[in-house]
Amino acid sequence: MKFRNKLFIIGSIFATSTIAFVTSCSNNETKITNKNKENVESFEIVSYVEHNSNSSIFSVTINKANIIKKDNDTYWLWTKGITSDSTAQDKFNKVKKTVVEKINNYIQEKYLSNIKLPNKKENNLFVNINEISGMPKEIYVKINNKKIKLLLSNITKDIEYGKLGEKNQNKEMQNLAQSIENIPVKYTFSYMPSYNSYNVSGLDNINIIKVENVNINPTLKNLTINSNSDNFKPTGISFEDSSISGSAFKAKIQSVSDGDTFSVVSLENKTLKGGIQIIKDEVYKIRLSGIDTPEKGIGDGNKYISASPFEYSFALHATNFANQVINNDKYKNNVMVGFVSGKDTFNRVTADIFFGENYQFSYNAEIVRSGHTLPYSNDIWKLKFTEKDKNSYEYNLYPFISEAFEEAIKNKKGMFNYFSHPEDASLFVYKIKNNNKWHPFYWEKTNKDDIVKDYIKN
Repeated sequence: MKFRNKLFIIGSIFATSTIAFVTSCSNNETKITNKNKENVESFEIVSYVEHNSNSSIFSVTINKANIIKKDNDTYWLWTKGITSDSTAQDKFNKVKKTVVEKINNYIQEKYLSNIKLPNKKENNLFVNINEISGMPKEIYVKINNKKIKLLLSNITKDIEYGKLGEKNQNKEMQNLAQSIENIPVKYTFSYMPSYNSYNVSGLDNINIIKVENVNINPTLKNLTINSNSDNFKPTGISFEDSSISGSAFKAKIQSVSDGDTFSVVSLENKTLKGGIQIIKDEVYKIRLSGIDTPEKGIGDGNKYISASPFEYSFALHATNFANQVINNDKYKNNVMVGFVSGKDTFNRVTADIFFGENYQFSYNAEIVRSGHTLPYSNDIWKLKFTEKDKNSYEYNLYPFISEAFEEAIKNKKGMFNYFSHPEDASLFVYKIKNNNKWHPFYWEKTNKDDIVKDYIKN
């Protein structure tokens, strides 16, 4: 219905009411639609859309409140008493939350259909955020008749896991995660409110959300385990060198707990550097230093917490890699536990496992090359390069692992079939215990910190 040059007066307005009326002044016509009144605590919130011949704008009025100057560079939505009364603050926070919800509902409905996602590249779960188009860079709304500018400030992405992202799920859910064919991903377009070119505080989480169901190709159960030894690369490290062999001992694999924890049986009696005693035929649990695979779970006994089914599926990839590569008849009976650096808090020996002819392959480097783990740097690696400690694991293997990492990402191996950047793998796979120590191995700086390539340029 279209009204012109008339004023329609509507009676009582309820929280769910939607009305339209027109005011006319000279040749300018303003149409009001979607008017809604809601009481929150002791505050009355009225929202509506103003239309004129050129544009429309969403407006909210809150009685007993206003947008006022907070300090030299900030405004805020304010009411009397909130600076000193915590109860009043809590009540007014509900008001602000309601205002934000109303703004979000409006901008979601008005602008969502304009946002276009580019085609995904190959099997990536996410599109390139920089190629998304159609989202408004700025939006204007009114709050108590003050024109507020909403400026696009950030675009983020996430996975809507549902139960697949929750810890301590049963085996049925863990198996289900391995077979799911698609999963929802979410893009959030966040807007920063400002008035008179100053930020408005207290109106957080104004955003537009776009959700897309994407294929998981292949399913996690069918992802190739990149365990073909033809792709392995020799490290060039010689365990005939006494400076290297002094922190290594021969062993055979007894069992694989997961992708970065093995049990080995020593094949010799030996005192290692640092006074670590190795006894022949004793069983030693090895925690692979330099990597951190996705977790199946953490804790022991009654305190055990299983990882989310989504992460668990990636943990199985790493475990399967370990079993196929190191726990087979070709290699398991003769490995070198190399660069032993001590024991961790769980009394596990921290080291790398070397295998193959003359122990030429590094397990850590090869599982990184396979894409089934992120590498993991320690806190002293830069010192080892600065001191040129040629007997250290860091000096010898970190450049090699860095190259393997680059190879995995660029060849879309393992988890990089689904994620184009290690930051995404860290955020969306490593849910129970985040791995943020991969940065030094990346070929480009992701922050101001040093990377391994800084030390091996020449």
